[in-house]
Amino acid sequence: LLLLKEIKQERATNLPRISFNTVLTKFLLDELEELVKFAHEVGCNDITLIPLIIFDQKIEKLKPEDDNKLKYKLKEGLSLANKLGIHTNFESLLGNSYEDLKEPLENSASFFFQDQLLI
Repeated sequence: LLLLKEIKQERATNLPRISFNTVLTKFLLDELEELVKFAHEVGCNDITLIPLIIFDQKIEKLKPEDDNKLKYKLKEGLSLANKLGIHTNFESLLGNSYEDLKEPLENSASFFFQDQLLI
């Protein structure tokens, strides 16, 4: 990625665009700013967070009581991404609570996964 960033700079182009798509988990929240910094270092243009779909109940998931931490970390990550010129979907997730993030997934994928969907 660093070589690609260098080539893009030499050619004065923003193409190809680099995007990171990653699953939003409880553990990623603590590393969100580091992800944004890394994305900037390697020339990433976009970061998209995708709420976690649980297939194995052993996986630790976000709970409603994690709502404040979720919003705080998303705001931190969004602020840093904006400063570094990285487009994210953090703002679309920010206005939502844990329950709001969970509901659209359940509605759209419940046909396939039947009550297995949690953030």
